Amino acid sequence: MVVFVFPRRVSSLLLAAAVPLVLGGASVPAAAAATPTTGAFAEAYGLSVDTTLVAGNVPVAVGPLAPTASTCPPTGAPKTAQLVNVPADPVADADVIDSGAATDCAGQKSMASAQTTNVDALGGLAAALAIHADVLTSTAKVSCSAAPSGSTVVTNLTVAGTPVPLPATVAPNTEVLPQVFNPLGLRVILNEQHPAASGRGIVVNGLHVIAAATGAALPVGGTVLRGDVVVSHAFAGVVCPGGPGSATGGLPKPDITFDKSSSVSTATRGQALTYTATVTNTSTTPCEVLRFIDHLAPAFDLVSTAGPFGTAFDKPVPVRADGGADAVLRPTGLTIAPGKSVAQTFDVTVKGNAAPGTYFNSLELYCGPNGDFASGPLAPVTVTVPAAPVAAPVAAPVAAPAAPQLPRTGGLPLALGGSALLVTAGYALRRRRLAA
Repeated sequence: MVVFVFPRRVSSLLLAAAVPLVLGGASVPAAAAATPTTGAFAEAYGLSVDTTLVAGNVPVAVGPLAPTASTCPPTGAPKTAQLVNVPADPVADADVIDSGAATDCAGQKSMASAQTTNVDALGGLAAALAIHADVLTSTAKVSCSAAPSGSTVVTNLTVAGTPVPLPATVAPNTEVLPQVFNPLGLRVILNEQHPAASGRGIVVNGLHVIAAATGAALPVGGTVLRGDVVVSHAFAGVVCPGGPGSATGGLPKPDITFDKSSSVSTATRGQALTYTATVTNTSTTPCEVLRFIDHLAPAFDLVSTAGPFGTAFDKPVPVRADGGADAVLRPTGLTIAPGKSVAQTFDVTVKGNAAPGTYFNSLELYCGPNGDFASGPLAPVTVTVPAAPVAAPVAAPVAAPAAPQLPRTGGLPLALGGSALLVTAGYALRRRRLAA
């Protein structure tokens, strides 16, 4: 049983709302981890602000804050993170963030959750649009035995100080006061949920504020906001031995679909390879690309990228808690028309210390006004490690047998003394014959 519980909360409200993350199934033995039958990815964070205040063209990009992630292979302990006093002024802020992610290759499942407390958004730009929630907790679960599932628990949601009535269970993709926000160019989504097109992944956001296209004309000083704000983000995906499946958990098929391929299916340490990612807008609404992210597996280093999403990824490259890297692209003016596709390449190298195994990558697109979309793990590449050459055994040298030693007499070897005697006797015999 893989179990993890968030750290102790700093308020009684959080203690009451704490949600443990649990993944069933036995832990994976070390020997099995090298050759998993599946792959999985999970990611969570509390707050992300990626906006531009058009008045003055001032970028406000903060986070993701309290990020955590888990990938298998390799199978490891669940990851958790916590952050307190979280400012992202003037767009958003929060008091406490707790996040966690876990993957289980043996159990073929993954899970992520994020909880953000006392969160405020937009109030620093326009008090009349100030969004507040005491607690926002989002969870994403994926396995090979059931359809992906997600949920968001909301406590005390208000807009401009006025309570917003909500049912006990908030329906997926609930729009908050569209009659107030939409005319201003804003879309505010509560419990945003989009399954991966493969059915083996899902992304859940507790709150997603989107200001795309020409931006949002906020009624204070004519400030215009473009970009998005995400609160309590959870993303989970899994690869199943029997195939990707098609279950969506009762949710409609997503507006954005993904495909990804690799230039090789097998690679070794230090080898270079190229991924090609294709994004298709299957909706009837143009998608203004706010962010595009390639969640690389821990076995790879990012080298470069090219295509309509641009060549300038965030530097330094964000490194996740699981050791993987995120190629974050923020194109300007890129819109994917309905029914159209866009392809991007990513050049990577296999790390010099990569463990053998089959690794997958996941894609994510923040799209205005459609929302946040993610793929299940894609593009398997098997990393092999050449066996160390085995030297031929070298036979130990055989010493020549030692010459036998005879006992010494009178300080000379017996053999040497005997030879001298034979020479002397032969000389005496010859003298007798000559005398006769």
